[in-house]
Amino acid sequence: MSQNIGGGSRKKQTILIILLFVFMLVALWLRSLPAAYLVRDGVTVVIGSDTWYTLRQIEAMAAHYPLYSWFDPMTAYPTGKEIGWGPLFPFIAATACVLTGATARPDFIYVAAWVPPLLGAAMVPVIYLLGRQLESWKTGIIAAGLIPFVSLAFYYRSVFGFVDHHVSEVLFSTLFCLCSITALGYASGLSFPSPDSAVLRNAFLLSAAAGVAYLLGLLNAPTMVLFALIAGAFTVLQFVREHGEGRHGEYLLLVNGVAFGIPALYMLLFGVKTNVLSFTTYSVAHPIAYLMLIAATAALYALSRVLTGKTWEYPAAIGALGIGSIVLLGVVNPVLSGMFWQNLTTFFGTVHETSLIREMEPWNAALAWTSLNYGLILLVGGLGVLGYRTLKSTRPESLFVLVWSALILVAAVQHIRYEYYLSAVAALLAALVIAAAVEYGGRETVGYLRGFGGGKKRTEPLKKGSKKKVPAKKTHPGKMAAFIVVIVLAAAFVVTSAGNDITLGSHAESTAIVSNEWQETLTWLGTHTPDPGVNVLGVYEKETFQYPEQAYGVMAWWDFGHWITYLAGRIPNTNPFQDNVIGPGGAATFFMATTEDEAEDAVGVAGSRYIITDGRTMTGKFATIASWINPGAGMRPYARGFLPPNAARTEGQKIAWVYDAPYYHTMAIRLQILDGSMTEPSDAYCIAYDNITLATRGYPQIRQVFRGPLDEIREKAEVYTLSAPAGQGAVVLSDSPTLPLDTVPALGHYRLIYESSADVATSIKVFEHVPGAVVKGEGVVELPLVTNSGRAFTYRQQSMNGTFVLPYATESENGGVRATGPYRIAGTDTTFTATDEAVLSG
Repeated sequence: MSQNIGGGSRKKQTILIILLFVFMLVALWLRSLPAAYLVRDGVTVVIGSDTWYTLRQIEAMAAHYPLYSWFDPMTAYPTGKEIGWGPLFPFIAATACVLTGATARPDFIYVAAWVPPLLGAAMVPVIYLLGRQLESWKTGIIAAGLIPFVSLAFYYRSVFGFVDHHVSEVLFSTLFCLCSITALGYASGLSFPSPDSAVLRNAFLLSAAAGVAYLLGLLNAPTMVLFALIAGAFTVLQFVREHGEGRHGEYLLLVNGVAFGIPALYMLLFGVKTNVLSFTTYSVAHPIAYLMLIAATAALYALSRVLTGKTWEYPAAIGALGIGSIVLLGVVNPVLSGMFWQNLTTFFGTVHETSLIREMEPWNAALAWTSLNYGLILLVGGLGVLGYRTLKSTRPESLFVLVWSALILVAAVQHIRYEYYLSAVAALLAALVIAAAVEYGGRETVGYLRGFGGGKKRTEPLKKGSKKKVPAKKTHPGKMAAFIVVIVLAAAFVVTSAGNDITLGSHAESTAIVSNEWQETLTWLGTHTPDPGVNVLGVYEKETFQYPEQAYGVMAWWDFGHWITYLAGRIPNTNPFQDNVIGPGGAATFFMATTEDEAEDAVGVAGSRYIITDGRTMTGKFATIASWINPGAGMRPYARGFLPPNAARTEGQKIAWVYDAPYYHTMAIRLQILDGSMTEPSDAYCIAYDNITLATRGYPQIRQVFRGPLDEIREKAEVYTLSAPAGQGAVVLSDSPTLPLDTVPALGHYRLIYESSADVATSIKVFEHVPGAVVKGEGVVELPLVTNSGRAFTYRQQSMNGTFVLPYATESENGGVRATGPYRIAGTDTTFTATDEAVLSG
């Protein structure tokens, strides 16, 4: 690698430096656009969900700089959370906060919000050097000009306000690839078995740089292990190529040994943080994998030596050795073998738990086009150019980038979260095809356009003093067409991507997930509920930490866990890391419970004192919550889907979902919609249907709909079914979350203490779990209540075995909800009161 940035004259170097600086400014400007919309009255609103947890980590790190807490008791109650990702991004942001003198929370957020745009701009010189090392300075400068715009997924994760480690994942993984191909390109020129000592030293240092870059990526997130897999796949293929050329690839042993020896040594000395054997955490699986990669490299080298001169036997032997190693590992250590396959599935496959997470869904054509638009075509073209050059040359750099591109593309297709990793690959491959088009037909096209513009036909003298002229070279329309098509695609790519980036950046406020309602609710929660007794910014060790007696959990769906920690200073049971979603004390288990006894069991295991529901989530995400309990069932058995009347069999018509009885008995609906009060049925629907479309479209088709009182509707459905021809029938359902199909009992241990608005369909509600005051009596008891939002409703409960278990006090407020009278047994003059002490003591 030459000592200057672009080679050639100093003037060219100066121009390249200026261009890189301009591209960095463009990248930074684009990524700073959300600042105008996210900073309001000196308060910065961040984007995304996990960003709120990262802000917590940054605050804690700045408070105990530079200590990093690998265990957090402020989430995932009652176990706490072992942190499975690295300290590098919080360290960078906390360092920025310390250097700028940030002390108050608004200052912390504002400073941290600038870190992703700065790291995004740092991609410009890295991608330039990568393109230059792979091909030429022209490829490098084109890639550097593209990376500020590509892709929408990467842009979103590197804008002002997206305070999370995704941007640094891309930066440090790309830096590792740059250092790797530089080391490989340099080391491949070593003369073995007696290399020059100075050259060997430089090869060692370049390999060490790759190792340090890998370690930085690993300290950012354990998903960096994906790039060890890329290096391993490249190593196998490159050994085959080297052996086919009559060489043994000694330099591969040098590069891999040094590059992966560094993270292996670091992990063994300082980095193992958990006893769980997994690549998704900092476990001993990482150094094992790196040492296995080094050992495999040595085995491939030794095998090449043994099979010198035997061309086809070598790849056959590698295949046999690979299969044998897999079988042997499965026999000797099935746990380690299972972990390897499980983590391969995490990157390149699909499992039920991750399929319910948005960022782990498969990448589809629509998402791909939205993110990369015309760059998709350039990406495919770049793959073709790179594949052709890889076949024509044994340069290790080309094959490494080809393997990198292919595996990242497969990972992105399987899970959209890896789409932002694709940004560096997309910019590089697009630059390759653009540079190739310029080289192939650029000069001819420019020359032709000059002539077309009125210039004279250029002729060249045979030699100085000669009168004989040589006519200009014949134009090649194919070359010109290829050049023009690629340049038009490149221009469309940049213009479309820039427009998309500007649009997204200018509407960043709409992607700031925390609404004013949620902020107000969690501020109320933090000031009106008991302190759980855990220092929010404390640094803790898992082995020595114990929750104090006053600690408790807050049950909410996992989307809201980080907000509860950061904005309320309370401990959620679950969080967007999906801790405690299923299982005996899981959030899905609780919200899908259909009896209060089941809910009590879940709350008992979870240690929840407060429950938060959100109307948009409890109804809009009901099928998702249900799927955690019964994978693949979706809305069934809680609702039934029908095709609308007269819908054609092949029509892509929306399915009409109508609620069935079990829907109303789930805790999600009983709390959010029914306020925990006994609710009796009134009107219902009789839906007459025809199964003619069942086989072709999966849903029956509605023939007729009748509405009326429940008893009449049931009778109508029964009569219709008895007289209906084969394939037809009728069913009783409800179209409203507030109209159950049978009596839904009251909840005796849950009282509403706050709601964000009077609209039960959208309001955020906070319930307190209480033992309930036990009162003897028969019949139905009623209590008039008024919430903090001014909504009046009546809590009703049917006695069970001559006993009421009452959650509301009448002599004092229940948080922000107050009784406007005593309890009264319906139809009688019997009234009584309940003190808060009685409610809380049972």
